[in-house]
Amino acid sequence: MSPMKWYGNEAIKHTQDIECARVRIATIALTRYIRKKVSRTQRLQRARDAGGKFLKGSFWYGMDPSTPGEYPKMVSKTFRKSIKYEYSRKLMTGRVGTNLKYGKYLELGTKNMKRRPWLSRGMWEFRKRIKRILEKGR
Repeated sequence: MSPMKWYGNEAIKHTQDIECARVRIATIALTRYIRKKVSRTQRLQRARDAGGKFLKGSFWYGMDPSTPGEYPKMVSKTFRKSIKYEYSRKLMTGRVGTNLKYGKYLELGTKNMKRRPWLSRGMWEFRKRIKRILEKGR
């Protein structure tokens, strides 16, 4: 009878590779979901003169801001483009966020503005999909 061969280290590495891939996929999927949710644009119209011709310059009216509790609406694409993810294979973690200061103000609110949660709400709404990705890989 031949001695039993140990494949434990290879099995552990293979399992870690699978789990790391799943964490990365879940992080990317969450980032895309949140970007989609903050992509709702405001209804803006260019100002016109009495004759119906557009006024020169950047005169806009009809601002339709988000209400407290809603995802923030997009005026420019700056905020949406700033939503990024970081992934650490070593720590097997993923992070989603923005480097823009007003991302924090939208999420937490200020003394003059109620919160428009985009990150916590997105995580909450996407939690079942994250769980499915981590468990089954899809």
